[in-house]
Amino acid sequence: MNPNYVFSGTLIAASGYLVRLIASLGNLVWDSLAYIWDFLPYVSILLYFLGIITALYGIFGGRKWIESKKIATISIFTALSVALVLSPAKFPAPYAPFLKYQIWEIPIVAAFLLYGPLVGVATSIMNTIVLLVVYPGDLPTGPLYNLAAVLSTLLGIYIIHKFAAGYFSKQQENILTAFSTALGSIARVGIMSIVNWAFLRYPYPVGFNIPVEALTPMLPTIAIFNATLALYTIPVGYFVSRAVSFGTNTSRWSQR
Repeated sequence: MNPNYVFSGTLIAASGYLVRLIASLGNLVWDSLAYIWDFLPYVSILLYFLGIITALYGIFGGRKWIESKKIATISIFTALSVALVLSPAKFPAPYAPFLKYQIWEIPIVAAFLLYGPLVGVATSIMNTIVLLVVYPGDLPTGPLYNLAAVLSTLLGIYIIHKFAAGYFSKQQENILTAFSTALGSIARVGIMSIVNWAFLRYPYPVGFNIPVEALTPMLPTIAIFNATLALYTIPVGYFVSRAVSFGTNTSRWSQR
């Protein structure tokens, strides 16, 4: 990995997001220069993808692995996760309608289990960058919250596989799945509780300007949502990774 390229790619992509915000402000403030501001979103998209390419080169450049195969894998799983975000496959939590259960994280978990942390994390970041451009949701920074949630879930799974997988045989994979689901849920709830408390208090576009006295009682409800989402996302991700591994006759990272 070349950290200079990764850092540069991240900065380029971040500058694309900044250009997008400037374009939005420009359309509101300087209507007389609309023809200029209307051009800026295209500049931001160009910067996004330039940043993606630069970061991926930093991640994969200089290695003897098959870079094209890994990049193709990341692209496929990213496209699948983005398609699921944009699909109608979502429904509001009955106890908190502003929170929606979705299934777009399943391909990311499956990619993580099939090809390892590098591919899983790269797919998560790619998904976030694409969503920042095409579908940020109610909050322009919403995909960044999603990224924190996904990475915290993957962290829990990684810890189990790093330190406990050796104690389980292939016949005990269901037990391993249960432990990964438990720690993935705990990591997600813990980290996202901190993230939500720290940033939802800020005004738009960072947060929703929620007062601390109103935000604190909301955190347990959001924690329940994050825990229950992980309770089906991780096991289904394991199932998908097993199916893909069996269908393509390839070994999974989670079994190595």
